Amino acid sequence: MNMESTPPPGPHPDPREAPDFEPALWPTWDGAPLASASDPKSELKLHLAAAYYVINQEYRALQVVRQEPDTPARVARSREALQRIERAILAKERVEAECAPHGLIPDPVVRDGVIADLKFGPKHQPRAQPSALSMFFQVRRPSP
Repeated sequence: MNMESTPPPGPHPDPREAPDFEPALWPTWDGAPLASASDPKSELKLHLAAAYYVINQEYRALQVVRQEPDTPARVARSREALQRIERAILAKERVEAECAPHGLIPDPVVRDGVIADLKFGPKHQPRAQPSALSMFFQVRRPSP
């Protein structure tokens, strides 16, 4: 399932219902299969998993093209496949921007070039650096 354009905002279809669904390209969620979207947070998780699934699909398509003999036509198909990957990454970034305010920030785990798992939780989130901000400060004049 190659997506020629980015999905529109709003509800996203569940790729697992497509006839050409490839289970090996569907990422797990903290090592476990993602259940159905039964609540708003689960719906966001589904959107994230679907976005990574599309990246995996497009990467797999690129691998197939790169196995062809090196010809100008193959170079053109390879360029098109890379452009589809880029569009899929941009679409994924839009979904991540949707999910970040809800605390859903994935840490993807890649195995054999495929995003196999999405890790979440405190140990997978970037740590905030301790900082202090003060609007008061002292200036000392150097002694003569």
